[in-house]
Amino acid sequence: MATRLKYFVFYTIGHWANEVNVAPTIAEIKSAYLSEYSPAEDFIAAVQEFLVNPITESAIMKESVSNYGLMPKMRLQLAQSNAIASYLIQTQVEIDSCFSDEYPKEQARV
Repeated sequence: MATRLKYFVFYTIGHWANEVNVAPTIAEIKSAYLSEYSPAEDFIAAVQEFLVNPITESAIMKESVSNYGLMPKMRLQLAQSNAIASYLIQTQVEIDSCFSDEYPKEQARV
């Protein structure tokens, strides 16, 4: 029963996500930050800053904020925001197959 429920939830979310955009893709976010912040340290610092305190004034994707709204503020610790930013710069999220290739590897490590 639990397996069928998991399948339904993932199928439904995947189906819904393909029809309705609620935010820019992670690849678009990475590309925007890379175009503004070229050294990895600056990229990580900028992503961290926005994750910890997302405000319109510091958003580099103004059109996305206009289209989708500002992301909610999350209660991330510095180590968590650093891990997210580091993962983003180190992972080839701009490749369509990234999720299907990398997700099973990440799950195997858990």
